[in-house]
Amino acid sequence: MAFVQGFYSDQTVTALTTSYQQFAFGIEATQLIIQNDDGTNAIYFSWDGVHNHGQLLHGETRDLKSSNYEQIYLKAAVGTPAYRLTAVR
Repeated sequence: MAFVQGFYSDQTVTALTTSYQQFAFGIEATQLIIQNDDGTNAIYFSWDGVHNHGQLLHGETRDLKSSNYEQIYLKAAVGTPAYRLTAVR
């Protein structure tokens, strides 16, 4: 996990399941971009790892802007969808 040229990248693949997976950035990010690249499955995101705070349908992109993102939790509705997560400081 490292910030390289102002963005978070850990260069690993974390498969999403129906349980929340934590993505901790190690620094406060001002923007999060979540892209659901899957053709059929939805992705949920959460700030606490317990409650659903948002959903991305297949093919949808969400651009979240704030000043205090240190982590996010993601899970799949079903299956293991393809996705991308970018955190920018």
